[in-house]
Amino acid sequence: MLLECRESSCFEWFMLRSSVKLQGAFQSRPLTVLVVQATHAEPSVQHAVLALSSIHRAQVNRSDDDRFAIQQYGKAISSLRLLPNSIHSKRTTLIAAMYFVNMEFLRGHYAAGLMHVKHALSLLQDNIPSTYIDGWLVTIFIRTLVSAKLFGQLPEISCQPFVIAGLRPELDTFRSVHHARRTLDNIMLKMFDLKQQGCDSWYNRQELALELYVWNEIHARTMLLHHEILDWFAYRLLHIYYHVAWVLVDGSAKCDPFRSIIDESLDIARIRFMDLAKSYHDPEPYSPNHISDIGWIPPLYFTAIHCRDYRIRHKATRMIQSTHHKEGIWDSALASAVASKIVELEEDGFYDFLELGDLPISSIEQEVPSLPENYRLSNINITLPDNPTGQLLLSCYHERKQTSITCTYHPSTEHWTKTTTKSHHSNFCPTKPSLIPHNFSATPLSTAQLGALQT
Repeated sequence: MLLECRESSCFEWFMLRSSVKLQGAFQSRPLTVLVVQATHAEPSVQHAVLALSSIHRAQVNRSDDDRFAIQQYGKAISSLRLLPNSIHSKRTTLIAAMYFVNMEFLRGHYAAGLMHVKHALSLLQDNIPSTYIDGWLVTIFIRTLVSAKLFGQLPEISCQPFVIAGLRPELDTFRSVHHARRTLDNIMLKMFDLKQQGCDSWYNRQELALELYVWNEIHARTMLLHHEILDWFAYRLLHIYYHVAWVLVDGSAKCDPFRSIIDESLDIARIRFMDLAKSYHDPEPYSPNHISDIGWIPPLYFTAIHCRDYRIRHKATRMIQSTHHKEGIWDSALASAVASKIVELEEDGFYDFLELGDLPISSIEQEVPSLPENYRLSNINITLPDNPTGQLLLSCYHERKQTSITCTYHPSTEHWTKTTTKSHHSNFCPTKPSLIPHNFSATPLSTAQLGALQT
């Protein structure tokens, strides 16, 4: 692989910095090696890597110059168009798309990034023969799909083709953080699929609840083993997503899992930052904390928009606002803006008669009434900006007012504009019966409890 001076410098940045920093807590050395091999063999992958690396370096250096990245981006796409129609070409396209997605999300071009995700998912449905790298590519794009679904994106994409029917948490311990995450992602894909098909009956959700109970049991046993600090952090992070999955499966707005999300997010935030950075040899521990994978933004956002408890949802919003960073498709500035607007629209003066201030979550629950069911918003749709200065659109239906609402967020000014239309129809559905027992806790079930659930 012959590279010009600037290309060589950019590739070195990728190897020493981007490939480490952007993977976040779920580091995969084997995947990096496999991709580097493809970079040497395929010009399209090489140019895609250089484009991502250039954008990453520009952001670390606080530079707006993306001309070199755009040039490499164009070369990558041109090279892909020359590939023959073959299995190898599809695999090459998927590897390049993985970097296109990372690059577009990193630079705030969400529509373009989602277009690449949709194209990649369509290729993955063509039953590419299973190889080691194919398995990793499927895993990477499934992670991206789950993350996007949690942000209300890609509603038209069916999860069913990516559900592995036989993949269940059955071992005594997880083989790795990747194994733990893949099984949890599979449960969430099943739930997304049930909702999409309108088949999320109590019986179907109960089956997924059982899988989550077992997952939590295995996770608890795995945490008793010795782990390097990065793996330990990743397992703790996954347990926060376990609570998100519980809410998805349970279908209710009980406070317990949301409170656990807040508490466990605060716990991992207390980990010494420099110790975590050193554990995976982060070359730029003080650079912008942008990663291409999940962190705490999605669970906190999920808590803010779904929880009905005043203190918990406001705490979640403040935590998102506490630091500016990106996690794949998630930008903390946009997520906090959307979450705050949804909270504002739902509460709609309900708490004005109370002097709440900044109440601690641990205060007596009866002190603050929960938001009534008919204050909830339904049919929430979010259209992310096409570029860093583009507008974000939020549309929803307010049941109590029987009003369709469209809000436009302007990132450059951090202001919203709103229009409303009177309507007498919605697809609003009341909260479903809870599967979570009243004595729900983050601790694993006992053998007796698990047996009772299985009968």
